[in-house]
Amino acid sequence: MYKNYPIDGEKIIESADRKTISRFFANQLTNMLVKDYECRSNLNSVCNIDFNILSNAQDDIGKFSILQATDNIVTVKFDTPTHGEFINFY
Repeated sequence: MYKNYPIDGEKIIESADRKTISRFFANQLTNMLVKDYECRSNLNSVCNIDFNILSNAQDDIGKFSILQATDNIVTVKFDTPTHGEFINFY
């Protein structure tokens, strides 16, 4: 997912179609992302999700690197201007 929808790129996963989003997320999260993106598009504002779930940040996070990627977990390191942060996606 990070390869096709990089955090610092133009394409964002939230604006993809439901079929694409569901390849990466469980049904409940897919539904939440689709509804939130539609809400933001209609209101031109923040709706229920007010941060980037892939970087756990509201602002630009700088660089990222994938440290491990298996069938069960992906560990991503984000290098922010002030510190490094690790996020595990199961």
